[in-house]
This record gives sequence, C-alpha cells and structure tokens, in this order.
Amino acid sequence: MKQKGLKNENGETKAVEITIYDYFVNHRNIQLHYSTDLPWINVGKRKRPTYIPIELCFLVSLQRYTKALKTLQRVSLVEKSRQKSQERMNALFNVLRTSNYRAEPMLSSCGVSINSNFTQVEGCVLPTPELRVGNGDDFFPRNGKPSRIERWAVANFSARCGPNNIVQSLIRCGEMKGIRIDHPFDVFNEMGQNRRLPPVARVEKMFDIIQSKLSDAPQFLLCLLPDRKNALFGPWKRKNLSEIGIVTQCMAPIKVTDQYPTNLLLKINAKFIRLQL
Repeated sequence: MKQKGLKNENGETKAVEITIYDYFVNHRNIQLHYSTDLPWINVGKRKRPTYIPIELCFLVSLQRYTKALKTLQRVSLVEKSRQKSQERMNALFNVLRTSNYRAEPMLSSCGVSINSNFTQVEGCVLPTPELRVGNGDDFFPRNGKPSRIERWAVANFSARCGPNNIVQSLIRCGEMKGIRIDHPFDVFNEMGQNRRLPPVARVEKMFDIIQSKLSDAPQFLLCLLPDRKNALFGPWKRKNLSEIGIVTQCMAPIKVTDQYPTNLLLKINAKFIRLQL
C-alpha cells in the first residue's frame, strides 16, 4: 500500500491509501503488464521503503555488491575461487595454447608478443632456520623425518559424524605425506546418557571407558568434538596434558574437505616432534 495526499473541496489535504499498482498505472500513467504476479523491489530503506515494479528495473553492468555475504554464499565463493596449483597451471596453459595471440593485430601494432610457454626461473634453497629449544640452546634441524603414530585411539563425543571415515582419510593422507599411521586400537563412542552431564564428568566417563579397554596408556588420542566452540575442549586438554601426559588433537568434523586431514597432520606431526626434542 502507498499513502497519497488528495485535496478535498475545502482545499484540505487528506491522506488515502492506494495500491502501488494503482499509483503507477493511474497517477504515473505507466502501464504494467505482469507486475501483479511478481515481487516488487525495495530501493529505499527498511523503515521508509520505496517500491518499484520489477519490470521497470534494469541491471546495470559492473556494479559492486557492497553488503556482507551470508555464510553459505561466502563458503560457495571461496570454494569456486580456490584452485590447486596444478589446476591453475593447466587452466593458464590451455588459454595460452588455444588463444592465437600472434594473429592479434592490436598486439602486433604495439610490438607486443606473448609466448605460448611458461617462463622458467631458477629456484633457490632457503637456509635452515635456527630454532631455540630447551634452556635457550640453539638448534638447527636437519635430516628431518616424519613421525610415526603407532599406539593411538579415537574418542568420539560427536553423535553426527562417522569416525571410521575420518580415520581412513587421516591414514590415507599420512601415506601420501610420508607419515606412517597404524590403525587405531579402537574408536570409543560416548554413551548417549552421558551427553547431559557437565563437561568434566563427560571427560571422566570417556577415560573410564578407554582405561577399561586399554591396559597401557595410548601414545596419541584423537578427540572428535560436536562443534568448534565446545565446553569439552578445556577439560579434555587438561586431562590429557596435565594429568596423564598423552598427546591429543581435537577436531570438530563439521565439513571435512581434502585439505582438512593435511592441516590436521601438520599439527599432530609438530606435537610429536616436540616430544622428541
């Protein structure tokens, strides 16, 4: 609806409500053909809207969208714009191979020539960085070897993820990166009745299950949390690192992409390297 001021016989202005369709057709003399079945576009503000029929609107090219994207839109944009190095190289090579730049008259008149092959440059090996460990001793890492994960298990606090798929992805990614990962002793799933307990009690219940099935303490524990910002993180870390002394890594497997296991292995490998120093 739209308010419009009309004058009566006494010259007084009276506000009446009419439809936006009547306003454009009867007062602006603009014929609308199919706007009654389509949504109208608000080009004003939320509190003071200004509606325009969609058939009277045109898209202007090269216009920037300045408002913040939604979460799903931002994720979709990153996924589509992200390319692996080899994929980007193949795309550029196909452009150079299929585009006949030598026959372009504009480039020839300007004296510009584009080679169809990539330019090769010499690379350099950077020196090993100096590290300071222990009591301030200088350490130069050399002959680096990836860690081996042998005695480990999975503690699953998440009811909606498939831990077996995550374990297989981690082992497969470790083989590609040169990190040998044995199959875990077991996957310990949290009991349903324990999910309503406080975080500290849930951690204690999980360790009761682990200690009842494992005679020795595992070398490494992979913890699957229900979400990223979870109250279990603090008690779990404190139990493993302060009280028992077990290497642990937490993850929230909401969406496991191809890069996720690689980033996870970087953290796990660094923790095992610190134990060896």
